Amino acid sequence: MSLNSISIEKQKILDCQENTLVIANPGTGKTFLLSHKYISLLKQGLKPEDILCLTFTEKAREEMENRIKKFIDKDNIPVSISNLKIHTFHSFSAENIIKNKFLVTNLGRYFAYKYLKEKEVFNYSDGYLMSTIAPTIDKMIQYLKNHKITPEKIDIKRAGDFLQEKGRYKKEDLEKILYFFVELYKEYEKIKQEKGYLDYVDLLLNFKIDSPLYKYVLVDELQDANLLEAEIALHAGQKFFAVGDKKQAIFGFQGGSVTNFNKFKQSKVFVLSENFRSTNEILNYAKEFYKLNGNMVPQELENLRNVEGKTGQKPKLCVSTNQVKTTLLLVKQILNQKKVPTILARTNQQLLQIASELKKQKLNYLITFSREANFAKKEILTFLRSIFSENTICLKKALFTPFISISTKDAFEISENKKIISDEIYKKVPELKKIKESMHSFSDLINLFDNLIIPKAREQSKEYLNMAENFKEMLSEAKRAVDAFNPNEIILYLSTADIPLSEIKGEQNTIILSTVHKAKGREFDYVIYLPAKSQEKLAFRSAIIDAILASQNNDKSNVDEELNLDFVAITRAKNELYILNQNYGRYINSFIDKSFIPEQDTFIENKNNFEKNWFAEKIIEHFSNKKSFSFSEIYLSPEDYLYLNILKIGEISSSQEIGINVHSIASKILKGLTQEEIFKQDSQLEKYEKYIFNIYKIISEIKQKYALVYNSELSIDVPLSEFFETDAKINFNGRIDAVFKDNNENYLIVDWKTDRNEVQSSKHRQQLELYMRALSKKNNIPIEKIKIAIAYVGLKKQISDGVLDYKLDEQQPSKYIFENIVVNKINLFLYWKENPQNFIASLFENESNDPILIRILQNRDKL
Repeated sequence: MSLNSISIEKQKILDCQENTLVIANPGTGKTFLLSHKYISLLKQGLKPEDILCLTFTEKAREEMENRIKKFIDKDNIPVSISNLKIHTFHSFSAENIIKNKFLVTNLGRYFAYKYLKEKEVFNYSDGYLMSTIAPTIDKMIQYLKNHKITPEKIDIKRAGDFLQEKGRYKKEDLEKILYFFVELYKEYEKIKQEKGYLDYVDLLLNFKIDSPLYKYVLVDELQDANLLEAEIALHAGQKFFAVGDKKQAIFGFQGGSVTNFNKFKQSKVFVLSENFRSTNEILNYAKEFYKLNGNMVPQELENLRNVEGKTGQKPKLCVSTNQVKTTLLLVKQILNQKKVPTILARTNQQLLQIASELKKQKLNYLITFSREANFAKKEILTFLRSIFSENTICLKKALFTPFISISTKDAFEISENKKIISDEIYKKVPELKKIKESMHSFSDLINLFDNLIIPKAREQSKEYLNMAENFKEMLSEAKRAVDAFNPNEIILYLSTADIPLSEIKGEQNTIILSTVHKAKGREFDYVIYLPAKSQEKLAFRSAIIDAILASQNNDKSNVDEELNLDFVAITRAKNELYILNQNYGRYINSFIDKSFIPEQDTFIENKNNFEKNWFAEKIIEHFSNKKSFSFSEIYLSPEDYLYLNILKIGEISSSQEIGINVHSIASKILKGLTQEEIFKQDSQLEKYEKYIFNIYKIISEIKQKYALVYNSELSIDVPLSEFFETDAKINFNGRIDAVFKDNNENYLIVDWKTDRNEVQSSKHRQQLELYMRALSKKNNIPIEKIKIAIAYVGLKKQISDGVLDYKLDEQQPSKYIFENIVVNKINLFLYWKENPQNFIASLFENESNDPILIRILQNRDKL
């Protein structure tokens, strides 16, 4: 039996004239069933205008529409295709937008970032606030609104009673987050009300259906719809035909809810059990896996089987502590059998690690991580920043984007000039100055997209173009969100944009790498699955949401998404399934081969075939002229080294700016200046008063043992060979913040740190040990007479309480750490200096997400 024929099981469902709920097990042809239901309704005399079909994603909508059109043509049904009502939930809701209201998609993230930054709720970097915290807060708001919990309904005190410590968050921390979250939520809703904005959930909340709009509503992927979407689907038609599967509910973070099934329970319930995808061995394993880990086999799984009795080998479980290497071995084994595997993982980070290894082995692959769209976002924002800034680093970075008409080599040569100023860059690249001088309004910015950014994006890739077009659409939102033409705020608003999802379109003999979420609805012949326990970095999210729901007597749906993610991954496989895990764990049962070990194979070694080109010459020139190095340089990755030390495009963050100013203040205090004198010299330093208080406290503590200030901001430049075993002719340099001494000629090196926490203390001690050794040689001080200390003057709690704490950490460096980490770091740097080709090989051997490096790689042979 083929999927294109209607089985007895499906025909029975199609014949049902009542409200219908179909539990569609994996691979049972739900889209086929929905399409045929649509066709059967047309044949019964309904018009396309009488039938609403709702899907979860645009991709699913297109697939549904194409299949229905195909069946209409095949059966020669006399209807107008233009009258088909096939929508995503989003597009259907958007058609009913209220007059004089504007739909906004990114205001939540933008506002959350601005609010959290202003109130200093979290002690995180700006980048982390933008990329992680603000989107999380936005999702929390949307999730609660999906449950019809608006801010005025939240009783903070009552919700606080339900808070429980989670992860590293104590209850007192969660109480502060809860308070700020509710206040932020209120302000967000107030702003939308004042400006006439609606977000997507507002569309759903305001969607009023007094009477059914259609005779029939067909609903796809019911488990992925949120509660409001489910209610709209339920009330939009006189009858419904809904398809879904609780076991495949993996989008809870987007509001998907399995409680939707209860809303549709007034119906005739059917189960699709005839699988057209997987072997019975894979299906038997999937059923047993769900039984053992879900404590029961859902009734709908009992009869799941391949309709054609398709059989194959047992799924195989391989236990390995080196998942990446084992995956590579298995990939090669499968390829040697003239088969092409698909690798499914839980995170993009897993995929990028695998991709780097596949790249080294010169194997063709496609990764669903939207790299091109990610590049587009970075490059377009970089270009826009350069237009509205005189900062030379911004200008340098823009030269590598496709929007500036100079070669990568020329961009490199301009960038490596450390002393170049903005006016000199404009002379070399006059088009940048011309664009800058033409930007005065939103209209100018839109014209820039139409005439330059989008045409250039079209030359890159489809994903790149999609991102550029998304940005242009966001400009109309930004115009409403930003009160005036404020370039910095506009760029900030655009920075909140999501990366569009990439489609899985692999060519023949191409290994596909995909997350489980992106593989939903897909099938693959040979699947390698790499499980990974989901790590909730921001445990406060679920703690706050659970407490608010509990305070409303509205419990969160009890879905084991970990189990469902595994189940979805397992059931993507058609012929063969391999699971690679660090232990047997939950993946072992009687239907899997647990003794599987991939065959050993040879790997292509990185022979660093050296290609002579302009880029190689630049790197060789840099290292040959390198006469000294600092501690920070040996801890840089090859990529960061290129940016900071060769291209000179390292930007100073706000935290680094604080560090620079605090170091300057500490030096002035040690030289005898009072706080009043420091402020008189520079009134801008008054904002560092709390840091100054901590500096005085630490100096007082130090002077109890070391009464004398030996030196402040002491520069050192010592031949490395004097304190390190090497023949290299190179110096070690640095600046010691402060040196104290006592009456017995004992010395204390002090390093001022404005870190928010002590996470980097081990690395700081490694730096100070090098300073200790260099100082010993420079000033002929016996090394046993020198101690080190880290002076923390900016310690903050993770959740801000306004307190800036201090600590003098006098723990001494570990000899083991120095010999096994610092020595190796120095030797690697010296190896690069002597063999620049290895530095170049290190740059390009891994899968990079940085567009500048990719541009260099693509154009290193072009003059």
